[in-house]
Amino acid sequence: MDGQPFPKSELGRRLAQAKPADASALLEVSPTALLFGAWNSTGEGGGLGAKFPRALVSEIAAVGVSVEAIDNRTGEIEVRTAGRRTGSRIDPLGTLKKVRIYQAKDDANG
Repeated sequence: MDGQPFPKSELGRRLAQAKPADASALLEVSPTALLFGAWNSTGEGGGLGAKFPRALVSEIAAVGVSVEAIDNRTGEIEVRTAGRRTGSRIDPLGTLKKVRIYQAKDDANG
């Protein structure tokens, strides 16, 4: 930057010195980094510097969607909507590891 390596530039030094108590340099340059979280993983100490946890968390959940699965024993298609226990939490939608996806055919195109 301006003829010198970025970490040695004024902006690079300000960003390297940013801490959660004073993240003004990061706010000026990349406010989304504070929103989604950031850290300098290539800086001195191999990423042991200041870390800025995300301030925004989101989740998309579909409700009332049936999931079709094939019963391995009978070959029949089952529709499931009840939650199933996974390794980490109970999934309220009953999402399966293998879900069959059906594509509707357009009547005009056969």
